[in-house]
Amino acid sequence: MEYLPTPFTAEQIRDASRGRRVRTITEAPDTEPVEQVTEFAEWETDGATMRSCVLDTDGQPVGEPTESRASWEDLRRHALFPAADTLVAEEVIAHPLGELATLRYTLDAGDRQHVFWFATAFPGMPVRYQTFVDGQLLSATTVVESLVG
Repeated sequence: MEYLPTPFTAEQIRDASRGRRVRTITEAPDTEPVEQVTEFAEWETDGATMRSCVLDTDGQPVGEPTESRASWEDLRRHALFPAADTLVAEEVIAHPLGELATLRYTLDAGDRQHVFWFATAFPGMPVRYQTFVDGQLLSATTVVESLVG
């Protein structure tokens, strides 16, 4: 299978992730929004340990955080899209992080369509992604905060 080039290299993701903290909100019809925070807790030249937790409506952690480890190459590969089923376009979007220049990847997967917006100023995960089933929005996740510190 042939894949499109990823929006970022492993090195770009690594260089942008030291000390990064990302807060997302996931929304779906008929459910309450879910807020989550992910931190690059342990940053190393070959990869990182990410610590994630869901937040309650007061911004406090719910339960114990979960941890996962990935190489920078593993994180890059999350953005591998099959060339035959994916369209890529440049798009400027209004976003909680500001007006962002993005690369929009639209993946047609039968009855599902996945749309990912990767902001060129924030190497790593998409700043917004949505999933549709038969044209109806199933879920939407938006990065609402991306801090390095």
